Amino acid sequence: MLTKEWLGALSVIIVVLATVPYVRQMLAGTIKPHLFTWIIWTLTTCIAAAARSSEQAGPGAWGQWAGGISCLIVALLAWRLGEKQITRSDQIAFAIALLAIPVWQLTENALAAVVIVTGIDLIGYYPTFRKSWLRPHEEAIFNYLAANVIHVLSLLATERYALVNVLFQVAVFTANSLLIFMVLWRRAQLAKAV
Repeated sequence: MLTKEWLGALSVIIVVLATVPYVRQMLAGTIKPHLFTWIIWTLTTCIAAAARSSEQAGPGAWGQWAGGISCLIVALLAWRLGEKQITRSDQIAFAIALLAIPVWQLTENALAAVVIVTGIDLIGYYPTFRKSWLRPHEEAIFNYLAANVIHVLSLLATERYALVNVLFQVAVFTANSLLIFMVLWRRAQLAKAV
């Protein structure tokens, strides 16, 4: 029987196993993650992990902490190797996400913090959705599939089930699934056009 600790540890292992090929693809130049998205995801994932930890998520937060570190690694590499076309709408999404952070800091309520960072995180998807719509082959869907497995494991490893400990995972799982579907659909659509 898998304990919550084993599930939490497994989620950390999957983060590492998903990050390594993603970084390799970045270094090879086959994918180009959007810098703004990954900066936002670094901040929101770490904030949500801290909120979950403070609300006794236990091992359910381990994968999220590892995910935050993974996002930071990708963001740092994206600074040099990522998407270079930054649009006005990307800048607006980034500014809105950054402006919401002081609002989070003013609240001392973990649920309010998770609601705010979940909203910020979802805004962070915009630049990646826009880029992936135009160039779907520049995004590695394996990473998002792995992230969905991590979110499921994180939910199963959670010590105390409450909205504060599940909202972020469910929202990101849904957004990842939509991104995966859109990338696969666009790839098929572009292949038919050739």
